Amino acid sequence: MLSTFRWGFDVPSLEHETLVSLFHNRPALAAELLAEFGVRVPQHARACLESAELPEITPVEFRADAVVVFRDREDRNGASVLAVVVEIQRGRDRRKRWSWPMYVAALRARLHCDVVLLVLCPDQDVAGWCAQPIALGHPGFVLTPLVADPDAIPIIDDPARAFDDPELAVLLALAHPVEKVVEALARGLEALDPETAVDYTEHVLALLPAAAQKHLEELLATRTPIYSSAFTQQFVEQGRAAEAADSVLRVLTARSIAVSDSVRDRVRSCTDHEQLTEWLTRAVHVDTAEDLFD
Repeated sequence: MLSTFRWGFDVPSLEHETLVSLFHNRPALAAELLAEFGVRVPQHARACLESAELPEITPVEFRADAVVVFRDREDRNGASVLAVVVEIQRGRDRRKRWSWPMYVAALRARLHCDVVLLVLCPDQDVAGWCAQPIALGHPGFVLTPLVADPDAIPIIDDPARAFDDPELAVLLALAHPVEKVVEALARGLEALDPETAVDYTEHVLALLPAAAQKHLEELLATRTPIYSSAFTQQFVEQGRAAEAADSVLRVLTARSIAVSDSVRDRVRSCTDHEQLTEWLTRAVHVDTAEDLFD
């Protein structure tokens, strides 16, 4: 148990974006988390995203963080066998006690299938609040959210499993930033397409505690497929110097390194692909933005 652990690290918007993107990129991740609560997803052929907008007949709009639907056929016309409303909850928000039942009821009415509410919660205290049953007034009509805090997510440090399921590897590393889990994540990142690998790596580096961040940086620095291919080949081979320069700056920003206007201008004005490649590799290790040019 990591009772003092926080997924946030004072980067709320990045944390929220990262966790939501895992389900957007791999909807089947919802089934793996539900299994930890003993919820068996019915036999299905496909897991896909559904519109997260859950409007009522009134003008008020409700929007979940993500909605995953399991269907009995590969095509989108397959019948829905289970839907999951995924919410990322960082703090106590009394409004959710009213909106969460609405999410479940509206989605059930739309898809004509069972619906589960899955809440990812970084904070143990907030998780306890989220897990409290919500009585709707009608006898026996009670919604009890399934809350995934770090305790509910198992420690899996198998590199092969991480390679097969990189989204789960990202989630596990954020929940349990221990050495073996971080090492498995480094392997998992190699399975991703370059653009997704860049996004996940930037986000994870910004969210991990210092020791785990440093360990991941050291691991990735020795893996050419991640830092040469994923970070630079997609830009260099296509001659997209401007995007490569932006990637350099994004890595620095994700690592919470201050970037002055002069550094930003110098990086963005560079059109030398080899130089940009070198700066991109250095951006993973430097202590200050100015160190790029040493």
